Amino acid sequence: MSIVAEPTYAVIPKSDARSEPYGWGTLTFLADGKSGTSPEVSMARVTIQAGKRNILHRHPNCDELLYLLKGKLKHLVGDKWVTLEAGDTIRIARGLVHQAEVVSAEDADMIVVYSAGDRETEVLGEGSK
Repeated sequence: MSIVAEPTYAVIPKSDARSEPYGWGTLTFLADGKSGTSPEVSMARVTIQAGKRNILHRHPNCDELLYLLKGKLKHLVGDKWVTLEAGDTIRIARGLVHQAEVVSAEDADMIVVYSAGDRETEVLGEGSK
C-alpha cells in the first residue's frame, strides 16, 4: 500500500482500489475501513452493465449516497421506482431496501458513498440479472 497519510488527510492512489466483480458489473472500493484507508466512511465506484441490475439489498449500518456519472437508472427504493439520469444524486436511508437497474443503452457509472467505513450489505433476493 502506498498511502500517504497525515493526521488530517490521506492520499490514496488508484492502484490501492479494491475491485469486486459481479455478474451485473463491478464495485470498486476507493476508500473504506476494510482496506484501512477510511475508518468512518466508504467510497466506491460502481459500474452496472447496460440492461443489467444489481441484487435487491439493504445496508443495515449506513446511509448511501449515489451520484450517477453516466447512463440512466431506475432505482427501487422501498416499494417505489425512481428514475435517475447522469448528474442526479439519490440518498438511501440506512436499512431501506433498494436495487438499481440500467435502462440506458450505455453502462451506468456512479460514485457511491456510505456513512460507515465497514459498510454492511444484506442480500434480500435473487433479483440481479
